[in-house]
Amino acid sequence: MWKRRFEKKSVVDDIKTEGEEEEEDEDAMPHSEFLDIFEEGLALMVTLEEVNSQVALEYGQAMTVRVCKGDGEVMPIVVVQSATVLDLKKAIRRYMELKQRREGGVKHIGW
Repeated sequence: MWKRRFEKKSVVDDIKTEGEEEEEDEDAMPHSEFLDIFEEGLALMVTLEEVNSQVALEYGQAMTVRVCKGDGEVMPIVVVQSATVLDLKKAIRRYMELKQRREGGVKHIGW
């Protein structure tokens, strides 16, 4: 009986030791590195605006305008059916900002 109590205590001690090691591992990562990893994951998420655009496309309330850049890249821009040129410009800006955030490229674009 004494031996069993000792063994149980030993197992508990082992678990505590493992937990302490995990805490040390978590503390080992600098905050800036953790923040970079978090921002990368966040940038890959689908935004509410993108979901709403896809829903509007499905219901025929929006259209996809394919804008061809000078380098040959085609950007599929979603705008509502009644969009103005200003709305299209804003949609292009949002598309480019989101793309840059996801790819980790240029932080600021001079429009």
